[in-house]
Order: sequence, then C-alpha cells, then structure tokens
Amino acid sequence: MLESVRQSANVVEIQLDGEALYTRFVIGADGVHSRVRTLTEPPNGWFWRGFALEARIPCNTVERYELTFDLSPIRKGYGWVFPKGDHLNVGLYSYAKDEKIDRERLGRYIKSRNFQSVPMQVVGQYTGFGASRHIVGNTRVFLVGDAGGFVNPFTGEGISQAIRSGQAAAAAIDMDLKGLGPANLWFRDNSKRLRRDLAVASMVGHWFYGNLKWGYLCFSTPGVSGSIAKFE
Repeated sequence: MLESVRQSANVVEIQLDGEALYTRFVIGADGVHSRVRTLTEPPNGWFWRGFALEARIPCNTVERYELTFDLSPIRKGYGWVFPKGDHLNVGLYSYAKDEKIDRERLGRYIKSRNFQSVPMQVVGQYTGFGASRHIVGNTRVFLVGDAGGFVNPFTGEGISQAIRSGQAAAAAIDMDLKGLGPANLWFRDNSKRLRRDLAVASMVGHWFYGNLKWGYLCFSTPGVSGSIAKFE
C-alpha cells in the first residue's frame, strides 16, 4: 500500500509497503480513487466523481438496433444502447453526485427497452472530474487521467483525455530533465488547453442537461454538434 509521498527540492520519497523509494518525479495515474491524489492534494473540493453502470445483453438480431443515447432515464447523464457484434452494450451514466445508479435501476431501464435476454457481465466504473478547476501546485507530482479529474462530464468520456494528460506530464518531465525549466510549470502549460476544453464541456453539459428541450434543438442544428465535438 502507498503510505506517503513527500516532495523535496530535488526528489520525491515514497513509502510503499514499508519500503522507502526515491525518484525525481511521480505521475499519479492510479484512477478515480487515486491514493497519490489523496496524499498530495489538499481537500479543497476541486475533484468530484460520477458513475456509470453497463451490462452485456446477448442478442442474435443486433442489426435491428441503432446506436442510441437516451436522455430520459436519468438526471445529468444518459442511458445508452450500443450494438456490438453478438450483443448489446446497455448502460446508464450520470455526473450528478446524488444520482443513484445500481443494478436494480439498470435492470428497470433494460426492461423498459423491452430487451428479452438476461443481462450479463454487469460492470460499474466511477469517473473523475474537476481538472478544469485544479491548479497545479505540486512541483514533482502530477495527476493525470481519472486521478487528475480529466474526464469530460458532458459525455463521460475519459480515454482520450487520459492519454493527452499523460503525454503532457511526460513532456513536462522531459523538459525539466533537459534543463529547460521546472516540470510543474511545463505541465501547467502543456495541460492548459485540455483543462480549458473540459471547462467548456462542463458548462455545456450543465446547460444541456438542465435544458433538454432547447439542448436537443441546439444540438440538432447543423454545424453546432460539430463545433462542440472539437472540445472532445
């Protein structure tokens, strides 16, 4: 277990399972429940979580179904149906802190869609938000992906942001090791656009899910959806 992370001027000391390890930098890529974040960031409220739950439904007639995003079953999120080969991937997602998503609720949603097969492989995952509100303060520890809150709250997508934030941290450390400036300043600069894009996505998401009628009309307008998609 990771017990402590201590930064000094030139090194980071890590206590892991009772053993002291030393390194120049640490990249916290340990997920939404990040131990690195817990040990190195003050609890100032910039980070919050969402949740998604999905199931695999065997289906011999996948071609009958279309890829679907359903805005009716949940607040500040959506249900989905993704046809995939010999099955349907069906799930619920919300970034609302007080929205409960569990197997029972997912089961009711699946039943409402009139799917006949029994759901299999039910899997849940938390999502980490807040990168747009986070100020990089650590000098040698950098948070990326879910650990750093780099998930898009509007869509719940986080893979591309995880890659981009990881690349930003790696490039920042590389510049520091080459003597071209402090890594924390490089990381702040390298991730600035990504954080800005997530801020825009967050504002769009809050407006959209709070105004579904107008949001649908807006996103059905030619050119609008493409303009928003560039922030992904």
